[in-house]
This record gives sequence, structure tokens and C-alpha cells, in this order.
Amino acid sequence: MSNWRSTNGSPVPGKRHKYDSIISARAIPPNGPFQKLEGGGPHGGPMTEWGPGDHDYVGGRWWMDTNGDGEMDEEDAYFVCPLLGPGRAES
Repeated sequence: MSNWRSTNGSPVPGKRHKYDSIISARAIPPNGPFQKLEGGGPHGGPMTEWGPGDHDYVGGRWWMDTNGDGEMDEEDAYFVCPLLGPGRAES
């Protein structure tokens, strides 16, 4: 699985980085900080706003809004899947 994020602070505007990841099959309880992971990224993969090295990256603790209500709640998916830096630029 690969995760994508846009690089708003990149020296090359409009570039994206692709990261390898380690997938954990274990769901975790919705306690602590999470970062939203959304579908619809380049090539149909998941995407997020921040990645390794960004201040708001929470180390691969993800929340997916599986019920589509825009709120973090018990019906959503929570899991760990760290991104492995430094990432590869994609055109």
C-alpha cells in the first residue's frame, strides 16, 4: 500500500510525494491524536495533508470517516500505518 500527500511547502509547487508504508492489520481504539486519511488520491490511493517531517504529522495514526458524517466517532476506522520517508516525488 502507498499513501499520498500533497506537499504544500515543497520547493516545487504542485508536486506530490509517494510514501511506502507498513500496514498493521490491528484496529486501535479512538483515543489520542489521529490524522484523517481520505480516499481519492492520485492513482486511486489514499491521501493525507501531512507526511513525515511535517509538524502536523502524527506518526501514522490514521482515522478514516467510514460513515461519512465528518466526525470522529465509534463507527469510523482507526489504525496505525506509518509512512516511510523521505518519499519519492511524482509528477
